[in-house]
Parts: sequence; structure tokens; C-alpha cells
Amino acid sequence: MNSPLKAESLIAKLERTLKERFPHWGLSKLAVVGHGIEFLVLRSSSRLHGEVALRIPWTRIIDNDNDEVVDCRDLLKQEYLIAGHLHARGIPVPRPLALDVGSDDAADFLMSLYIASDKSTPNQELFGELLAKVHAVAPPTFVPAMARQKDSNEAVAVRLLRRCRNLEKVVNDKIKLPSLDEIQSVLQGRCFEKRLLHMDAREANLITQKNEIMAIVDWSNALVGDPLLEICRILEYGHYSTPFVKGYGDQRVLERLNSLEGLIFRLDTAIVLSLLFYSQVPDREMFRKHVQRSHDLVARIRMQM
Repeated sequence: MNSPLKAESLIAKLERTLKERFPHWGLSKLAVVGHGIEFLVLRSSSRLHGEVALRIPWTRIIDNDNDEVVDCRDLLKQEYLIAGHLHARGIPVPRPLALDVGSDDAADFLMSLYIASDKSTPNQELFGELLAKVHAVAPPTFVPAMARQKDSNEAVAVRLLRRCRNLEKVVNDKIKLPSLDEIQSVLQGRCFEKRLLHMDAREANLITQKNEIMAIVDWSNALVGDPLLEICRILEYGHYSTPFVKGYGDQRVLERLNSLEGLIFRLDTAIVLSLLFYSQVPDREMFRKHVQRSHDLVARIRMQM
């Protein structure tokens, strides 16, 4: 379990690693500035780089109802790759400076330039514009750490079935999802675009100043696939709004929200949220809400198939 005591232990290990292996950076004392399910984020000042942020995993291996076994070293490598790719193409992300993984006696970490946030609510039109810019960039070549398959349609179908089975165990009820072959057939026949998708674009992962978005962070859930998958996640997160639609602008994507593939993509998020609120961030009311949402979406999918 993530706790202040565990954070102290991780920080102490990182401080030893930095002192022993990177003394020339001249880093000041580390201070916690953020945390999530997978990572702790620290701030420091460097003689070489100025203000920096250091991202360290809570644990080496992730294994939960939503995600099969995932190595956090792979997530750090993915963040470094994607952030470098996007920074070079003018997308607002913290510029990655150093990645150090692979030594069992040292702390794994990613160091990037620090961008200050006043935690103001992001302007939704600017949020839409930012995602449109991300989707317009040719993606880097990588196999997503959170999916074993190179093809996003296959990855979504496989994990949807797996997560659905996990949710059935939790609720002790059958979720009448179509078969893997049926879902893959729909997605392979309709979803052809291959764009970089963040897949966890929300306020917690946006660095803001006076409501303007200075950077988007945390690419752990990234995929390469149809932008509709990302927009469906935004919708199910509850962030889909008129200003967002205006900023995003691509009607070819937006008009497919209620298509069969759109419903499948929306179900992908509904089940993710169900499992999230059951075990990772327990909230009984939100859990029940998203379980019911999952049942409703399955019914709509079966009506269209």
C-alpha cells in the first residue's frame, strides 16, 4: 500500500542513488509534489538543469484487476520515449532529461524539467485543442507497456474480455458481452487510424497556470490506435463538453461516438472505472454507478450486433 512511510523509504533510496551515481547534477533536497497509483513525483533543483521533477515507481511490478503484470521500468521507458518524441514536435510536455533503470541496488527514476502548476481548472476548449494536436502527430514506434499486443484493436478486445471476467467475479453476475472474435471483427473492420492516444487525459494529468494548459503528463496508459478510443474515454470520464468539442474539432471522430465501435470503446472505459473504484480507489457509490453503466452499454452493443 502507498503511504507516507513508504514514500520516505523510496525517497531515501533515490537520494542514495543520486548521491552515489550522479553527484555532478548537484540536486537539492527532494520534495514530494504529486503522486498517483503507479508513481511518486518529486521536485528538486539542479546546478546543471535548474528545476527538475523526478518520477519514481511505488513498486517494481503492477498486478491488479485492470492490468496484467506490468513492469514499471517499462512505463518509465515509455514515458521517456513519448515525452521526447512529443517535445521535439512542439507538443507541451515536460522535456525528459535522464532515465535510469535496470539496477536492482539503485532507484529507478525519470528526470524531466519541472513545470509549475497552480492547479487551476483547465480550459476545456484548450483541452480539446491539445488532444487534437496529439492525435495529429505521427506516433513513435513502441509496444504499449499496458498492452501485450502491437495492434490496439486486438489489445482493446483482449483486455475488455479479461476485465469483464474480473468484474463478473466481483459482482457475482454474468455480463453478456459478445465473444472475442465478434468484438475483434467489429474493430478490425471499422477502426483503421493509428494515432498516439494518451488514454488517461484528465485534470490530474494536466499542468495548468491560470486555466491554460502548460503540459500533459503520465503516458503510462498510452496506445497507438483510433482517436475515437480516446474521445470515448473522455466521454465516460465525464469531461466531454461543448467547449471540448469546439476545441477538438474533428467531426469525423466525434460523429462516431454512438457507433458500434464507439459503444465498445465506451464500455472499455466503463469497466476500467468499475474495477478502479472497486479495488484501487475504493468508492462504493462510484463502483455501482459504473457497473450499471457497463450493463447498459453491453445491452446497447448487443442490440446493434
